[in-house]
Order: sequence, then structure tokens, then C-alpha cells
Amino acid sequence: MKKYCYFNGKIVESKKASLPINDIGVIRGYSIFDYLRTYNGKPFRLADYHKRFKKSAKSIGFDIPVSNDELEKILYKLMKKNNDTNSAFRLVLTGGVSSDSISLETTGNFYIIAEELPEIDPKYYKDGAKLITSEYQRQIPESKTASYIQAVKMQPEKKKTGAMEILYHDKGKVLECSTSNIFIVKNNVIKTPIENVLHGITRKTIIELATKNGFKIKEGEIKMSEMWNADEVIITSSGKAMVLPIVKIDDKNISNGKVGPISKFLIEAFQKFTEK
Repeated sequence: MKKYCYFNGKIVESKKASLPINDIGVIRGYSIFDYLRTYNGKPFRLADYHKRFKKSAKSIGFDIPVSNDELEKILYKLMKKNNDTNSAFRLVLTGGVSSDSISLETTGNFYIIAEELPEIDPKYYKDGAKLITSEYQRQIPESKTASYIQAVKMQPEKKKTGAMEILYHDKGKVLECSTSNIFIVKNNVIKTPIENVLHGITRKTIIELATKNGFKIKEGEIKMSEMWNADEVIITSSGKAMVLPIVKIDDKNISNGKVGPISKFLIEAFQKFTEK
């Protein structure tokens, strides 16, 4: 976390920002968030992130307090104040103070934390990474609510097994990872789930890049059996700033256990896109 943050209309020192102890976002977990980063000193696809943040807010009865233009100005002010044009930003909107601990009564607290850019060891792009699975579906999965109990609970197992991410599935269907979207490749067709998942902005970018370069994309149901028999598996995330190949899930290799050609192509295409 960087020195300055945005808190309820003002840029303040991060260490001085605090929430009331009876904020319903704290005592009931009733809050939303979003996460974006910069490339070359510019917020990446800001309008898309603002639209998603607004959608998440609407899904639980909130109105976000800033327009897209206002948000852009705040982010640039934070970069200037922190003297760093390369940042990640976490937007959080809580339910606010609640006198009975269960009812929404105020406009809530809105803050933006400036963070260091995430880093991924380059070896994962070359050699691929591993997932572990968990039968679980997030509440209001199309929104970025702040309830990440399952993901936090599984961190020790993820670290113990050397996994990069946790793949959620439900009733035999592939959903999403704890902080990422997932794609599978079979016979040169790229598939990704569309229902009961968060529609990531990096996910959207990969779909656009793949379509532009002539790949066939299918958004729809993916059975777990399809994933185990996939030629390639890829995850995408803004949080990890990545398009990452997956070569192992639990104790099973995907195909030959090596990074495939479509994964390599999409990684390079995304890197070129963000460089611009």
C-alpha cells in the first residue's frame, strides 16, 4: 500500500484513513470492490472497470459516488501525490454505518487504495502454472462483492501445493478461479464460461484479441470432463496482471503438461496490446 489514498472525497495519508467499527461492510461483509492497474502511466480500460463497479453496486443496492471522469481525475491525483505513475488501484464501497447492524442507513464509505503493481515470476509464462480445485460458487457471482471467505480459507492449501490459483466448480461445471477467469482450448477452439462468473476486463480483452486474430471463441457451459481433456488451459486476471498458461490442475497434467501454442500466442498478444 502506498502512502496516500482517496477516502470519502479527499486524498489523505493511508495510515490515517479508517472505517467506523459499525460499518456494515465490516460487520456483515456488505461491500463491493474493484481492482485495476496502469500500463505506461495510464489506467487500463478505465471505462470498463467503472461500468463493472457500477454494476456491482447496483446488484446490492448501492450507487457509486463518482462518474468515470471523476474517477480518472482521482487516480491521476493519487499517482501524482504518491509520485508514482505505475500503480494498481483497489476501489472499495462499503454499506456504511448501521445502527442495528443489519440495515443500510447511510451512503456508505468509498475509498481507493493505491498499491504496488503485482509481479509474476517469468518462469510461469514459460513453464506454466498449477491450479487446485474447490466445489464452490460465489454469491452474486457476476459482481465483485468483498466476500472472499473461501479464497482466504484455502490459501494455506494453495501455498502448500504450489498452486497459482483456486478453480471453482459447481455441479460438474467449470466456473472461475478465486481471482481469475478461465479459458480452455480444444481443437483450436477457445471456450470460457459465461454464466455465474465475473466477467473480467482482462477476460474481455483476450476474447477481443483472439477474435481479431481469427480464433474461434465460444462463451458457454464447460463441463469438468472437458477441462480434464483440454489441449490447453489459460487463466486471466487484472489482479495478477496476467494471461497465464495452466499445465496442471490438482495432480493431473493438462495434455502433455507443457505450455501450448495458443497460450503462447495470447500471452504475447496481450503484452503487445498493453505496451500500446
